[in-house]
Amino acid sequence: MVLILMNYQVIIQMYSLLYIMDFIIDIIDFIGFNSPNILIVINTICLFKQQKYLLLYFVFYGIDYLIIGILKDLIKQPRPSEFLDKKYYDGIDYSKVNHYGLPSAYYGMPSGHCGLSFYSVMFLWLVNKSTNILILELTISLLTIYHRLKYKKHTLEQLIAGAILGCSVALIAYKVGNRLFAYNSPVLNRFLSK
Repeated sequence: MVLILMNYQVIIQMYSLLYIMDFIIDIIDFIGFNSPNILIVINTICLFKQQKYLLLYFVFYGIDYLIIGILKDLIKQPRPSEFLDKKYYDGIDYSKVNHYGLPSAYYGMPSGHCGLSFYSVMFLWLVNKSTNILILELTISLLTIYHRLKYKKHTLEQLIAGAILGCSVALIAYKVGNRLFAYNSPVLNRFLSK
């Protein structure tokens, strides 16, 4: 009788552990899928008192997004054939249209999630040079890579291309911003002082 009771307790502990592991995996998937949005929130908080850089961040975020879409439509490299991301997309034929009504969802080169995530990481690093925030944002971005590979949304090459593109756009944004801010334009100063 004691042996049966002990086995029952072990089974309950195993189920509890499996439930906790499943919950952790769901959190990792959520972060990996939503990383661009999570990083926007972090960057907005970190840049809130630096209005010029916050504005610059959002302008070039949009530019990065447009460049990614244009490159996807120009390169036309499809996503991996084993695309398994049923967890987030239920029954939509992505060979025809994405959730924005644009045809580029079928294509995977470069990865938009990686491009936008690494743009955010690089931009904030260039502006603030905070090692702690860099580690946090890099961890989130690496979860993006993990998520995109796990669900076969992209190949490793598409993810690396997205990350390189995002970092490059961030570097250009930072250099353009520093030149603009050094110019000390009255129009720019009036706009940003409100």
